[in-house]
Amino acid sequence: MNHDMWCSIPIRKESNPKANTMLIRSKFFLAISFLATIFLAALVIGAPLAREINAQGANKCSLRTIKGTYLFEARGVVKDGQKTLAYAEAGTWTLDGAGNAQGLYSAAVDGAVIASQEAFTATYQLKSGCVFTALAPVGDQMVEFHLYTTEQGTTMTYFSPGVSGTQFKR
Repeated sequence: MNHDMWCSIPIRKESNPKANTMLIRSKFFLAISFLATIFLAALVIGAPLAREINAQGANKCSLRTIKGTYLFEARGVVKDGQKTLAYAEAGTWTLDGAGNAQGLYSAAVDGAVIASQEAFTATYQLKSGCVFTALAPVGDQMVEFHLYTTEQGTTMTYFSPGVSGTQFKR
C-alpha cells in the first residue's frame, strides 16, 4: 500500500486523479475542522478562566487586609526652596478596615522637631492588587503615601516623594 503524507494524514492514491483530489480536499477539510473545534473550545473554556485569574490577581487585597495597628518608621528628605533637608518620622496608627485611620507620630526636619507624639487622622483606599494610597498629615501638610503590602498585610512599605519607610503590624 502506497501512502503520501500531508498534514500527518495518510492519503491513499486512487487510480482516478479526480477522486484523489476529492480525497485530499475532504481530509484537509476534516483536519481544518478539527483544528477550528480545538481553537473554539480553547476560547470558550480559556476566556472565562483568564478573566477569573486576572480578577483574582487584581483583587488579592481589600481594605480589611490592612486592618489593624501598625508601627512605622521612615526616613528621607524634604525640599525647602533650594535646600534639601533630612526628614525622619516614627509612630503608630490603627486602620479600621473601612478606609479610615488614626494614630500618633513624631517627626523632625533637619533635626528640628515638627511633631511630637501628635495625634492624626488619615484616610486610605485600595488602588489595585495590594497597593493602597493614604492621605495623612506630615507637619502642617496633607501628603499622599503609596502603601505596598502582601495578601497577609503583616508588613507594609510606604513611599512619598523623598520619604520611604516600613510598617509592621502589632
